Amino acid sequence: MHDNTTTTGGLFPTANGAYFYDMGVSSNNVVLVRDNLDKIYKYQNNTWSIISSPVTPANILASEMASDHLGNVWWMERLETSPNNYTYNLKKFDGNSIQSLPTSGIGFTKPYLDENGDLWTAFGIGEIRKYNGTSWTVYNFTPSNAQAYNITGRNNTLYITTQDDGLLEFDGTNWTTCNTSNSPLTSNELRKLA
Repeated sequence: MHDNTTTTGGLFPTANGAYFYDMGVSSNNVVLVRDNLDKIYKYQNNTWSIISSPVTPANILASEMASDHLGNVWWMERLETSPNNYTYNLKKFDGNSIQSLPTSGIGFTKPYLDENGDLWTAFGIGEIRKYNGTSWTVYNFTPSNAQAYNITGRNNTLYITTQDDGLLEFDGTNWTTCNTSNSPLTSNELRKLA
C-alpha cells in the first residue's frame, strides 16, 4: 500500500515518534489505522486521510480495534473532560462514518465480538458488559475487585485476562477462575491470550 498511496499527517514514523498501532478493515475494504498518538486514519482508493484526531494526545485515548462479521470496525474511546474525569464511548465505523455510542460505565479494553455478533468489553472493576446492538447487559464476576485486561472467546465461552487474578472463564452463566493456586500459571497478571 505504501508505494502507490498518499500519506497525510505523518502516517509513517516521523520526528514526533508516531507509528502504526492498530488497524481494522470494514466491509467495503476501507482500512482504519490508529497510530500511537491516537489519530485514526482512513485508507480508501489509494488515499490516506485523518478521520479522527485528539485535541492533545493526553486528552483522548483509543483501545485496540476489532472487526465484526458484518465488516464494522469497533473500538473504545476515553475522553478526559477535566482532570481525572473521563467519558467513555464505544465507536463503530461502518465503512462510511463513525458512530459514537455512549456507555454508562468506565472501560477501556479491546472489544471482543462473539459468534452471535454481540460485542463484549470490560468496564470498571469486577464486571464485563455485552452490547447486542441496542443495549448493554452487565455481568459481574468474582473476585469483585479484579480488573479485566482483555476478552476473547470461542464456542460461546469467554476468556478474560486480569491484572492480578489470573484467567477467568465465562460460559454465559458460570464463572471459573484459573490462577497460580489452582493451575500451572506462573503469574496472576495476564495481559493477553493468543
